[in-house]
Amino acid sequence: NNELIELKAFQFLGLSKIQVLNLENNNLKTIKNDTFNGGLSLLTTLNLNDNLINLIENGAFNGIENSLKHLY
Repeated sequence: NNELIELKAFQFLGLSKIQVLNLENNNLKTIKNDTFNGGLSLLTTLNLNDNLINLIENGAFNGIENSLKHLY
């Protein structure tokens, strides 16, 4: 829990070796377009459980659409 509120475009730029990303139990409300683009090309698991997400912009998952297998 890092009390994150928003994920911005290219938030994870250059973190190309991450396979599992746990963002559970934050205060995320918005996931912007291209948040996961520019890195995370090996990401297979993304956990967004227990957040306050009310907006996921079109293209938010650009860059991980081919690698992501599990979204929680």
